[in-house]
Amino acid sequence: MIFVTAHNQYALNAIKLSALDFLLKPVDPTELEEALAKVEQKLKEKRTVEQFNVLVNLLNQKQDGSKMRQHNRIALPTFNALIYVNMLDVIMIEAEQNYCKFIIENRQSLTISKNIKNYEGLEEHDFMRVHRSSIINLNHVKEFVRHDGGYVVMTNGTRADVSKQKKDELLERLARL
Repeated sequence: MIFVTAHNQYALNAIKLSALDFLLKPVDPTELEEALAKVEQKLKEKRTVEQFNVLVNLLNQKQDGSKMRQHNRIALPTFNALIYVNMLDVIMIEAEQNYCKFIIENRQSLTISKNIKNYEGLEEHDFMRVHRSSIINLNHVKEFVRHDGGYVVMTNGTRADVSKQKKDELLERLARL
């Protein structure tokens, strides 16, 4: 919500109502563009949350207590398309500034127009954020190497560093697979 008014005294009310922005008349076109960009970003975040709610519901539907069914897919928004990928085929997700890269089995990687934080919801399943720059699919871990601070080698040979804070949790989750 954006408040547009000629009166300063309404600013406190706007803050209480969690307004995205408060513009005073006469409205500066640059400030209006910035306010609209904030609204657009909020809408994108809301869509991402909705997509993950659908994804979580799908992932919760396990077939006879075993691993998730093969047809569970995620829609990945690239720059010019939505690419549908089987969740079991995702090897890892790497942060790349405001974007992230999905590394997928038997396929090239996909650069996604969202940052890695948007995909932390996958951790409740067989994914884990092991470092600020990577989320891995635990089913694709080939080995855990203890030296050099600790890192995992994935089934495709990709290496992902493991932070000291995540090492014990990672080893525990790998032991439960």
